[in-house]
This record gives sequence, structure tokens and C-alpha cells, in this order.
Amino acid sequence: MRKILELSQSQDEELGINRGTFKRIKDRILVNKDVNLNTDAVEKLVQCLSS
Repeated sequence: MRKILELSQSQDEELGINRGTFKRIKDRILVNKDVNLNTDAVEKLVQCLSS
């Protein structure tokens, strides 16, 4: 999850994740230390980071 927090807004926009969605994902990681892995946006992030 640390890698997701280190990503910049422009990198996420390149993946097709909008600003609001990216902010909510980051906020949820910071507050809850948890994220729903079954959403399209998070799947894109995980796929990008694993390659």
C-alpha cells in the first residue's frame, strides 16, 4: 500500500483513474489502513505496480 501512496496524481491519470477516486483510495489507506481490492481502480493500481 505504500507504493500506492507514493504514486503521483499524473501517474494515476495515465492509468485512467480520476482525481477524486485516487484521493479516496489514498485517504482510505491512510485512515483505515485498508482498501477494497475488488474495485476497478484499485485493480488497475495493483496491476501497474506488480508489472
